[in-house]
Amino acid sequence: MSLNAAMIYRRTDRGVREVYEKSHQFTQSERLILILLDGRLNVAGLQARLPSLNDERVERALGKLQDAGLVEPMGSMDAIKATGLVPEVSRLEPEAVAHFLEQTELDPVTVFGSSDEEVASELVRASVERAAAQLAREATGEPAPVRAASTRSRPRGSVRSQTEVATVTQPPTEPQWDATEATRFAITTVNVPDRLDLQEERDRADAEEYADERRRVALRVWMKRLLGVAVMVVILGVLYGMLKPLRDETSAARIADRLTTVLKRPVTVAGSEFRLLPTPRLVIREVSAAGQFKADEVSILINWKDIWAALRGGQWVWGEATIAPLTMTPAQAMSAVRVLPGSARELPSKISTIRFESIRITDNRLLPGQYEGLLRRGEDGNFGPLILRPLEGNDGGTMQIQFRPAPATEGPEVVDFSLEAERWALPVGPKVRWNEVRAAGRINGNVLEVSSYTLAGFFGVTTGMLFAATDVEWVITGIANATNIDVESVLQSLRPRGQGAQEALPTSIQGTATLSLTMVGRGATLDDAISRTAIEGPFQLRWATLNGINLGLAATQGATAAGTTRFTEFEGTLAASASGVRFEETGGRAGALSARSDFTVAPDLGLAGVVRVELGGQRVQAPISLRIRGSALEPRFGK
Repeated sequence: MSLNAAMIYRRTDRGVREVYEKSHQFTQSERLILILLDGRLNVAGLQARLPSLNDERVERALGKLQDAGLVEPMGSMDAIKATGLVPEVSRLEPEAVAHFLEQTELDPVTVFGSSDEEVASELVRASVERAAAQLAREATGEPAPVRAASTRSRPRGSVRSQTEVATVTQPPTEPQWDATEATRFAITTVNVPDRLDLQEERDRADAEEYADERRRVALRVWMKRLLGVAVMVVILGVLYGMLKPLRDETSAARIADRLTTVLKRPVTVAGSEFRLLPTPRLVIREVSAAGQFKADEVSILINWKDIWAALRGGQWVWGEATIAPLTMTPAQAMSAVRVLPGSARELPSKISTIRFESIRITDNRLLPGQYEGLLRRGEDGNFGPLILRPLEGNDGGTMQIQFRPAPATEGPEVVDFSLEAERWALPVGPKVRWNEVRAAGRINGNVLEVSSYTLAGFFGVTTGMLFAATDVEWVITGIANATNIDVESVLQSLRPRGQGAQEALPTSIQGTATLSLTMVGRGATLDDAISRTAIEGPFQLRWATLNGINLGLAATQGATAAGTTRFTEFEGTLAASASGVRFEETGGRAGALSARSDFTVAPDLGLAGVVRVELGGQRVQAPISLRIRGSALEPRFGK
């Protein structure tokens, strides 16, 4: 609040009650200002009557009285005269004024810093008492003596203190009044050095005590923090001493040297670091084994219990080693399966499990999609086989391949493998789902040997063996023997799904087949050799039945003769490749009836060929040739 010298203040009803009741703890200067503010005196007149109070003191006192609701501003003199009304002056009883100005032990007092100021304080009190006595005499009608202020000198200096006793003025008889004039019960002048009041001194003492307490609290807090920091430094020093051997052991150079020894080929490691979240682990970045295979990141887990045990002087026990997703070429995958199962035995016993999050082999027909890999240490302390399982679903089917090192042999690493699957469709060959698939073999250098395999389904069983080797190019050879193959079931499995009504109809041919086939293929890569592999060999079909046409009637009545042809003998030769299946010298006998045909089945099951029908017996009839069209599921015959 800034001072306005022309502003006139007056006491409110609460201010009048304060004079009579003295309910607030005001200093002497504040009580003097409350007496002077009678609604006729402006701020300039107030400052003239209290010259010892500077503007800041007057402003603070006015603010305190106004906040307490004891005084209120009225406006300037010109604004009040413009209304034509003379403000009503609140009258105070002299006894009340004397009692209000009387300084008691409970009232705040002005505190000075020297003996001269103490004398000035006594003069103020004396002037107040004289003013109170003068007011009391005026109330009884006695004449009021006027006394002059006295000046006292002290050896330490001089302090002037003038106190003029309040003069009695009569109320004005006309609206003319001066804003610098006080009312009859006003002390006109008090010229005493006024410093801090006792209440302010107490507040300052409380503030200083509070500040001291805050400093002490802050000092205690900082001492505790410094103590905590010192403890942490000591703990970190101890941990550093404990962890330094581990840090040296898990440095990138040390890890690269150990992996080079384990894998028996140069290994480089870009870096290593410890991570505590989300779980404690050692992270090894960019592990490359002679360029044959590379892992972007390998994480070796360790639990908190083992960390605590190691810090107490035990050995570090690592948990699972997780290898980030990998993408490999077939050559890199072949190198990995030759190296990892055997080399894992050389890893420290602290690592219990090696897990590959995902493995994808590019340009590969045998293992399409993504697979997870797992190497787990057994109870004997040695690692078991490397197990691959597909990550993507196979319509309820399961499949896994196990790779394990073969017994010690001279030369390059030899790895035995086995495959087990249920309700699984082979990635090559007919797209039929086999109930059970078993295969076993060995990887020896550049030779992939499948010593035996078995495919068992509801339409029969197929067994055989297969070899794949490379020198200049990949060469595939193998055999397949199938017995009790239900041809009708095979043809039904070729029908598109959702044709339930057609599945109830008989297929074009029925019977039980026996095949003895040979596989041969060549290619620049293993995938090329697989795609170019051809299967060829003889077959026999027992209880063969051709549905949709009676060949005997067709030979005599024409190609439109519907019915069924049952053969007592049916055999031929088939050759299957990626371009389709070709049947040669295929035919059968049924009594005097003899039929021979050559036809092909395209990849989309389309049929194209010719069948030659002959009738023997007493009545010799000329042979007839019928064209075969349509599809393997719905053949059509015509001339």
